[in-house]
Amino acid sequence: MRTLNDDIITIPNNKFLNEVTVSGNYGALDMQVVIPFYVGMNEDIVLARNLIQEAASSSRYIHLPKPVTVLVKQTITDNYLAIQLTCKAYVVDTAYEKLFETDITLRVMSEFQKHGIHPPQIAVKNG
Repeated sequence: MRTLNDDIITIPNNKFLNEVTVSGNYGALDMQVVIPFYVGMNEDIVLARNLIQEAASSSRYIHLPKPVTVLVKQTITDNYLAIQLTCKAYVVDTAYEKLFETDITLRVMSEFQKHGIHPPQIAVKNG
């Protein structure tokens, strides 16, 4: 088995036959890729969601027989409150997983900039 970093992994037969194994795609070439994006609470969330949907749907690496989904939720971390938009889409081949993620991320960030959609504001404590 080859990893995304081009490392070769071998699994001893006794491990493979006697322990639980996990497969993200059960041997199929396509694979789901999950990419989170964060925007501020006052941003146009519907527009942000549509821009992510379009970027994923038009990627050269997309496996279109499978759905493209963008989930939206409010999230709170130590320093800020934000809207998390999670893109779930399938890449045509597992070998393109990181290229797919990079393609979508670059295009979404460019579209966010064009439309004035900003990341969350991080609160800074003084003192």
